[in-house]
Amino acid sequence: MEGILSTAMEAQLLSVIESKIDEAVAKRSSPDPWSNIVTRKEICERFNIKDTQTIANWEKKGLKSCVSPYVDTKTIVYDKREVAKFLGYDNW
Repeated sequence: MEGILSTAMEAQLLSVIESKIDEAVAKRSSPDPWSNIVTRKEICERFNIKDTQTIANWEKKGLKSCVSPYVDTKTIVYDKREVAKFLGYDNW
């Protein structure tokens, strides 16, 4: 019995399937998204800043904070990449 798909079509289909599997594996092995989140205190420790109010002042000048989905949460968090970008660094 002859195959339903041509050899070229089978190869193309196999390529698409392999690509989708590779994407799924990459997503699964990507780093934890929470690993990029830091608090004001952690920023102060990292950059030897004495007062967390400095970070609040940075917010007024454009540093983006992450908004918690929980209304009552008072801890303000930041994405490390945003902090580095704000300070002119390539990475944290």
